[in-house]
Amino acid sequence: MKRLALALTCISLLSSCERVKTIAGKVADLKNATTNSSEATIELPDSKIQKIGDAEFKSFISQPGTLNIVDFYADWCAPCKKLSPDLESAVASSGAVKLGKVDIDQSRTIASEVGVDGIPDVRFYIDGKMVHKFIGAIPKSEIDSLIKKYSANLPEVKTPKQTPPDETTGTEPKEILKPMEKDWLPAGMTRK
Repeated sequence: MKRLALALTCISLLSSCERVKTIAGKVADLKNATTNSSEATIELPDSKIQKIGDAEFKSFISQPGTLNIVDFYADWCAPCKKLSPDLESAVASSGAVKLGKVDIDQSRTIASEVGVDGIPDVRFYIDGKMVHKFIGAIPKSEIDSLIKKYSANLPEVKTPKQTPPDETTGTEPKEILKPMEKDWLPAGMTRK
């Protein structure tokens, strides 16, 4: 009888060990899924705001005709979390301004190349040249005045004039071309 009780105890312990292994495996799978999802691109609220990495940094700051703001941040940084909503709303409500967000934990190369020492580190670029920077969280009113100051002299973005779609063919509108004014004629030609 003791052997039977001992055998049943061993079987129950072995099956509970298998359950623990199964649960541990599922926990590890969930941790991996969480880690992978945090590395994925963050969906940001506005098309003027984008997450950039080492590869996109140079092209982002060099975009002509706009004030390109780069926010160096980290997910664990409390001041970054405080500054982010104010910065994003200021950019979303302004004209020719774009915001690039660089996570320093994922883009260490560019953060060290440009000399980021503390976060949040926010830098203003026009045509690839840094015109202003600040470190730490500042009030939204200051952010608004900085954006207004540095975007004041930027040219307005003009869109080409479009013709309405051709109703007979349904083709897309094309840019209207203005005929070139000329007061010269090729040799041997006369005006009528």
